[in-house]
Amino acid sequence: MKNNGSKLAIFLFLLGLIAFIPNLGVVHLFDWDEINFAECSREMIETGNFTTVQIDYKPFWEKPPLFFWLQVLSMKVFGVNEFAARLPNAVVGALVLVILFFTGKKMIDEKFGIFYALSYFGAWLPFIYFKSGIIDPWFNLFIYLGIYFLMLLYIDRIGRTKNIILSALFISMAVLTKGPVGLLILGLTYLFVLLFYHGIKNIISFKEILLYGVLVIIFGGTWFLILVLQGKEDVIVDFINYQIRLFSTRDAGHGGPFFYHFVVLLIGFFPFSLFAIKGMTKSIKKKLERTQLVAYNWMIVLFWVVIILFSIVKTKIIHYSSMTYYPLAFFTALAFYKMTDEEYRKAKWYRIFTIVIAALWSVGIATLPMVEKYKQKIIPYIKDEFAKEALKTVSVDWGSILYFLGIFLILGILATMVLVKKKNYSFVLTVFLSAFVIGEAVSYIVPRVEKYSQGSIINFYESKLGKDVYVYPLGFKSYAHLFYTRKPPYLKPLSAAEILRCGKEMKKDSHDKYIVIKAKSAKEVESRYKSLLQKVYSKGGFIAYKVDCRNSKK
Repeated sequence: MKNNGSKLAIFLFLLGLIAFIPNLGVVHLFDWDEINFAECSREMIETGNFTTVQIDYKPFWEKPPLFFWLQVLSMKVFGVNEFAARLPNAVVGALVLVILFFTGKKMIDEKFGIFYALSYFGAWLPFIYFKSGIIDPWFNLFIYLGIYFLMLLYIDRIGRTKNIILSALFISMAVLTKGPVGLLILGLTYLFVLLFYHGIKNIISFKEILLYGVLVIIFGGTWFLILVLQGKEDVIVDFINYQIRLFSTRDAGHGGPFFYHFVVLLIGFFPFSLFAIKGMTKSIKKKLERTQLVAYNWMIVLFWVVIILFSIVKTKIIHYSSMTYYPLAFFTALAFYKMTDEEYRKAKWYRIFTIVIAALWSVGIATLPMVEKYKQKIIPYIKDEFAKEALKTVSVDWGSILYFLGIFLILGILATMVLVKKKNYSFVLTVFLSAFVIGEAVSYIVPRVEKYSQGSIINFYESKLGKDVYVYPLGFKSYAHLFYTRKPPYLKPLSAAEILRCGKEMKKDSHDKYIVIKAKSAKEVESRYKSLLQKVYSKGGFIAYKVDCRNSKK
């Protein structure tokens, strides 16, 4: 049986690599997060400073360094490019499938472990994130393992010290990946599990708490200690202030209603979101044995802790609720594992709503090519000036494959939901149908959408690659100018405003200087700085100017 489990684990790992690695480098990294993180890693390589995270060669206090170290390792092997920036997440995606198989096997059995891994693999948002260059896939895995090993204390009395050490180690790695919110999620989950299920009297012993705390301080505090020893306490202060600000204020352009993440998960965890809800119901819970019930309780609390916490947070970004993918996959697997054939056939409303969500995705995929075909009719109804300009000046060949992909998705879901009676076979078919469509859709849609959103200005930045020039955005936040011009460390960290002020240092600096704006700001910028600016590029809603400080009146 152990040998069979090993073979399944190897199969899942290879399945993940085959699914997540192809086409990682076919499209530019996206502003903000993907480029932000890749640039931090690139600057680590440029400066040889691997303890202080930097952006534009200034301390960047928002994130600890662990994920950047992984990207640096990848870039050292494969070069500074999109593939290397995204590869760590493709690898962790394959690892997650193996880990879910083994943890699911421990919680219930091997069959459930397979369901657990495939539920994660076949859902849309998790699949897409493993093909990205953001921090969350590694961060979420470390939190999950931290919670899992803590949960084992209430499943198996054997190996308590080992589980304490492993939980503390993984949660420390979460802290070193994205900050103390990892420890917060674990702490809140454990607190509410005790309050609602185990009772506060069943808290781990004082010695175990002390051991846990010491280990977290040692493992998770290493980076902070190094900064203190280097005299960089200000970075720690800024880091803490940023964490507080993130929870209490809305980041520009990233607001949303309280129910934002509920909608994101309902649609984004397709095709299993409705079956995950079924897995949470009392009818499923009643069928669980003691150890299975412990796992159920921890997963339900983890789900609600994350969803409520990030619904309260003012800044709303899709991947903030990505930690819920673990409990959602758990409950999806539980539903298919525990539902009888008769229950599965009677669960009509789950299948109906799954088909409705499938129809939404299908229509969305199939109608994307119409944007280009009918853009002249669409443009008058668009309020955003940047989007208007992008559509006007960028042409994209969409072809016809998306029509067939959209039709294939809805017909495939209908077939697996209606024609296949055995729930297990239906589940497996749905997983691989979903994974196939996501893989094809991502590799086909994303490069074309990117041409509208940022492709034009990335092309401009790449034209300055290897040239010692200053290029900075004005009026919008971006990191693309740093990564795609490969700005060297010996050029000063500036801003567009500093360039336009044309002070004495700017006048003395012989390097060419450019500013980039969005087209909607052109009139204002040109009227204010007309004597300094020479338009050199205009496309996709962006305009680039060369700045000549010799014409400054100052």
